[in-house]
Formats: sequence, C-alpha cells, structure tokens
Amino acid sequence: WSVGSTNLVSDFGCLRTMHGISCPVSGGRWTMTIQLHGISFSAPRAIRHEMKHAIERALHVDIDYDVAENFRRGAGDTYFSGKQLAKLARIIVIADE
Repeated sequence: WSVGSTNLVSDFGCLRTMHGISCPVSGGRWTMTIQLHGISFSAPRAIRHEMKHAIERALHVDIDYDVAENFRRGAGDTYFSGKQLAKLARIIVIADE
C-alpha cells in the first residue's frame, strides 16, 4: 500500500510500538502525526497532607546533596554528571511543590 502519491510502505520489517504498528517506508516525503499527552514538571494533584512533613524532612537532607568535585570542574563523563544534575533538578522540582 502507499502513503501519499509515491511513498511505498514495506510489508516486512514491521514492528509493534507504543503508537501501533511501525513499518519501513521508502519515498521522498510523508507526514506523521502523533498525539502527545500533557507534560508538566508539577504533579497533577496536591501532596497529601499526611505526607508533607516526611517530604519536607527528606528535602532538608537531599538539598545538601553535593555534585562530585570532578564533575563540577568538568572532568567527569557526561553520563554520570548528567545523572547528578538530574538528581538536583528533581530535588528542586519536589521542593517547589
């Protein structure tokens, strides 16, 4: 079968994906539309009242997290330095809630 006027969709090499079946396409041009869901850094609901104190205590400990010196100087690899920065970012987002 074809997409548009000249693109051909292969009937082999197809795989199931989270969006449905994905097949190889040969051609010069095509349009793909994907419905994205709302994304936010904030939680969709407020923190439960009985959990607030425990979260605040954990944040007081976590906020003192210190990125390793070699990463602060730019001497570490990008994989693990990125993980350390992501940890700090999560702490900040949770504290903002």
